[in-house]
Amino acid sequence: MTTVLQALTELLWQDHCAGCATMIPPGGSFCDACLQSVDRLVPAHCCPICMDVESAELCARCAATPPPFTRVAAGMEWGGAVKDAVHRLKFGDSPWVAELLMRHAFPDVSVLPACDAVVPVPLSAQRHRDRGYNQARLLAGELAGRMGIKVLHNCLRRARHTAAVADLAPRERQAAVAGAFALVDGAQIAGLKLLLVDDVVTTSATVREACRVLREGGASVVSVVCVARGGTSAD
Repeated sequence: MTTVLQALTELLWQDHCAGCATMIPPGGSFCDACLQSVDRLVPAHCCPICMDVESAELCARCAATPPPFTRVAAGMEWGGAVKDAVHRLKFGDSPWVAELLMRHAFPDVSVLPACDAVVPVPLSAQRHRDRGYNQARLLAGELAGRMGIKVLHNCLRRARHTAAVADLAPRERQAAVAGAFALVDGAQIAGLKLLLVDDVVTTSATVREACRVLREGGASVVSVVCVARGGTSAD
């Protein structure tokens, strides 16, 4: 019964704006008003590795400390209706927003790095209980379905709960997430090309730590896909 109810709920909401939840034509993602505040990212205007929106060339951080991921692929800039939609997905009990966000962020998945499987950034058990679902897992499922590849749900886990890092400085965020992830016992990722999926990347501290664990676990290549990319000052 729960599965049927979830399917009916998703069907009911599929023609609603991801930003403000008003009705929109079938196949859309944002209403016209919300679209005015949605900025698509142009890779040529960002750091070629981490896609930092505050750098139009290799950013100082990637130059000084090469990250454990090959590159970040982000569809939109953090802010406006995109921020509203991500907050609705994470804090508004609105799992239906995941499909709209991922579809709008990457209408053409062929631009994404080639990979063998998708890995969602895991939530701690406490946060999963509070939220009821993992938004990164929903986004990863949408992306994997369109790419025709599998999602490795039981590959990466939270080794410990971390407090919210939105109000921390970049260096503090990196310290806060150090040791936050671990491979699930028996995870088979040796030699695989993986896409790590999250909703938004700001300082990149979280995805750097998660990718480090995946690389140390044997993944040959790890890239990052996120709906939105913000600068280090994004909240």
